Amino acid sequence: MSRKERSSSEYVSSTSFNRRLGSEDMSPMSRKGYPVSEEVSSVWRKACPDLDDVSPMSRQGFQIHTAVNDVAQSTSGLRTHVTDIVHQVPGFGRGVTDVAKGLSGFTRRVNDVAQSTSDLRRHVTDVAHQVPGFRRGATDVAKSLFGFRRHVTDVAQSRSGLRRRHRRRSSGAWVQKRCHRCRKRPVRIHTTCQ
Repeated sequence: MSRKERSSSEYVSSTSFNRRLGSEDMSPMSRKGYPVSEEVSSVWRKACPDLDDVSPMSRQGFQIHTAVNDVAQSTSGLRTHVTDIVHQVPGFGRGVTDVAKGLSGFTRRVNDVAQSTSDLRRHVTDVAHQVPGFRRGATDVAKSLFGFRRHVTDVAQSRSGLRRRHRRRSSGAWVQKRCHRCRKRPVRIHTTCQ
């Protein structure tokens, strides 16, 4: 069939194009002068969600699909944002390194405190080394006190020696002497202590 043999309803001329522009069954294919079949028209209507003959479930499915696509696009935007953050991570790593360096400085300060504590320990050790000298001084004082005691004892003994001599003359049995066992004075010399 040639174009001229076709009926006027199937063929669209440029003059009838302006007349039929407002009709609903007009498809883009018919505007160019091609024949329009019902199959193409129904497929076109199913592809467009705004048409009246599309069921609400199909529209809802299309809206869900659109929402999923929007989420996927926003997720890819999120991926881009995460990628940007990942590109910033080396700088963040430098920040972490700075924090670590700050912590190492803190560790250095702790080491300084530990060294000053060890210096304090050394100082305490020096004092402890001086303490035996102090003890020696105290021992010397104690020895001098003991010497003083000895001296006092010697004086007492010399006095008691006078008494001893005096008693020996008077009573011969009593000796002014300490007993090693009972430490009493004046004592009679026990036969076991002699």
